[in-house]
Amino acid sequence: MSTSATFINILYISCVAEIRLMVCDVAKSEQKISFRGISAAKQG
Repeated sequence: MSTSATFINILYISCVAEIRLMVCDVAKSEQKISFRGISAAKQG
């Protein structure tokens, strides 16, 4: 029982880490887009 619970915990933690990485990547690309928009607005 305890080994399977640990395994599930590891899976859960790795899954959460993956989601965090994805969210991080999305946030970074969103920032790039907004920065481009701001610089374009300043130029325009």
